[in-house]
Amino acid sequence: MRLLLDENLSHRICTPLKACGHDAVHVGEIGLAGADDEAILAAARDEGRVIVTCDHDFVQLLFASGDDQPSVILTRGIDTMSSTEIGALLGANLTGEIEALLLAGAIASVSPDWIRVRPLPLR
Repeated sequence: MRLLLDENLSHRICTPLKACGHDAVHVGEIGLAGADDEAILAAARDEGRVIVTCDHDFVQLLFASGDDQPSVILTRGIDTMSSTEIGALLGANLTGEIEALLLAGAIASVSPDWIRVRPLPLR
């Protein structure tokens, strides 16, 4: 899966995600450090990437626009986890049905204890 990590997450999370077979890049690696959320949404859509973030604003923007892409993964309850642990958590959950839903267009909320997925567009 092609992932774009927002700047509110460490670039170090890309390493364990890549080890799980994902194409993961951080916004800082592609010149989007400090970019507004609309620019990040556009880049993810253009590159076929799923945004990984702690920022609920992406969900609000997708709700307002009615768009069905890009998908967004919201991380929850990860404040005390290391980058390696966060990458492993994401890697373990980005398989099978969850991956298919994200490829089709969805918002996934992922925590150490649960995962919830809502298809896009949000209504």
